[in-house]
Amino acid sequence: MADAAVGAETAFKPFEAEIKLFQIVDFMLCQTTLPMVMVDALNDELDRLRADKDRGSHSHTLVGQIKKGEQLALPRENPVFGKVYTLVEQLAMTYVDSFGKLTSLTGEIPWVGAQCKDLWSVHMFSGDYNPMHDHGRDTEAGMSFVFWTRVPENMRNAEVDNLFDSSGYLDGCIKFFNGPFAQRGPMQFRPPKVLDIVPEPGKFVIFPHWLNHTVYPFTADGERTTISGNVNLFSKTPEEMEKEQAGDDKAPEAVS
Repeated sequence: MADAAVGAETAFKPFEAEIKLFQIVDFMLCQTTLPMVMVDALNDELDRLRADKDRGSHSHTLVGQIKKGEQLALPRENPVFGKVYTLVEQLAMTYVDSFGKLTSLTGEIPWVGAQCKDLWSVHMFSGDYNPMHDHGRDTEAGMSFVFWTRVPENMRNAEVDNLFDSSGYLDGCIKFFNGPFAQRGPMQFRPPKVLDIVPEPGKFVIFPHWLNHTVYPFTADGERTTISGNVNLFSKTPEEMEKEQAGDDKAPEAVS
C-alpha cells in the first residue's frame, strides 16, 4: 500500500498542462473599409438622386421605420451605383472563399457565382430606426450587406461602454442576433450570440441573409446614410448560366 502511495505521488506530481479552447462559431461576418474617395462619390450621387422628383422609393419592401428620412431604390443602370453592384458581387465571393478556408469546407461549398439582386439607400434622422428582421433570397443561398456613407457627429456616446443610465452607448448602431439565447451567459459558459457594430463612413459588412439584425434609433442632429442590398449565390458562373440560357432559347430544328 505504501508503494502504491509513493507511485501515485510520483505519477501525479504537478505539471504544466497545455490548454486549448474551441469555440463553436454561430455566424460569420466579413468586414472591410471602402476608400473615402468612393464614399464621397456615392454621397454626391445620392444627393443628386434625392433632388430628383422622379426618384424611386424602396420603402414598400422594407421594414425600416423611417419617418423623417427616406429609403430609395438604386438602379444598376446608374453608372455610379452600377459599380457598387459589381463590387458587392466580388466581396460576396470573397466571403464564400474565406468561409470555406476558415471552416475547412472549401471542397464542399458549391457557390461559384454571385449576383447582386437589389440595392437601396436608407437616409435616417433623429428618431428613425429599423426593427429586428432578416432578408430574403431568390436562390438556395444568399448574402446581405450594409455600408455607411454618412454618420452624424456624436451620434452615440463613445465615452462609456455600457447601456446603464440611458447612456446612449449604442445609439444608431446595428446589432446582429443569432439563436434563441442571444445574450451571453457566463454562468452557463455560453459565448455571445450577438454582435454590435459601430457605424463609420466607409465601413462595409456582408453577412448571411438569414441573420437577424436591428438598428437602434438616435437623437443626434444630422443624417445617418447607408447603402444595403442582397446577393444571390449560384452553383454556376454567370458565363455558364448565360451559355446554358442561350442553348435553351435556341429554336428546335425542324424534323423532316
